Amino acid sequence: MDFQKNLSARYNSLTKQGRRLADFICENQAKSIRMTAKSLGEASNTSAATVIRLSHQLGYESFEMMKISLAKDSVGDELNAPMDTIISDGDSVPDIVQKLYRNRLEALSATMALMDYADIKKTITLIQKARKIYLFGVGSSGLIAQEFCNRLNRIGKVCIFLSDSHTNLQYASVIDRGDLVIGFSYSGETKEVYLAAENAFKRGIPVIAVTRNRANSLSAWANITLTIPDIEKRVRVGSLTSAMSQMFIVDILYMSLLQKDFNKYESKLVETARIVNQLRE
Repeated sequence: MDFQKNLSARYNSLTKQGRRLADFICENQAKSIRMTAKSLGEASNTSAATVIRLSHQLGYESFEMMKISLAKDSVGDELNAPMDTIISDGDSVPDIVQKLYRNRLEALSATMALMDYADIKKTITLIQKARKIYLFGVGSSGLIAQEFCNRLNRIGKVCIFLSDSHTNLQYASVIDRGDLVIGFSYSGETKEVYLAAENAFKRGIPVIAVTRNRANSLSAWANITLTIPDIEKRVRVGSLTSAMSQMFIVDILYMSLLQKDFNKYESKLVETARIVNQLRE
């Protein structure tokens, strides 16, 4: 619910106290979000009861729900304002928070814009049919690959990833028909990843590449390329935006896979959780 539009539509029907409170909130949005009903009433020369009443008059279940709506409006205003998202010397903590938030929104929006839903569906089908799934990635991309491997193993998909890239690469020589290779590399030029993809591709084993939207060595050896935006900047956040985009792809694949047979996968998730919980007993 858009706070400003909601307020504008009902403003004339508010009491004098209600309008005074509404005016104060509009002039002090950031400050109002952090206030209690009592402190907001005092600051606006109204009362806590007026704050609660205004929340209900605007259609919110509670004052907290109204603050959430107000916060969304505030964030929207901040996002529409021009901002250099490069993190630099002298930035305050709020500056860093806003810049990182903006970077993540930009990364997710750009990833969606590049998304080929047909390729997503094909990838899900390949994961479903695969006898074993081999994942490759180094550095931050390796962390994404490892997380995906853990998720797939939890639902009964046999998945292999080793944090030691050299040892992991050795597995490329034993990948067989019926298996699947998924390589993660933002640059697409990580040798440990594209060599594994090349070896599998030449042997007729399907390869999925998760890499940036630019021709590279990994995508050259992939049957399907799930592209992420080529928007890494000179920021000191390094691979944060690319990792966010790759994780978004993983989330989409994983949740889409679960949705295909939720009852089956849910039982496996429950069982794996039960076993791990035994460690706490």
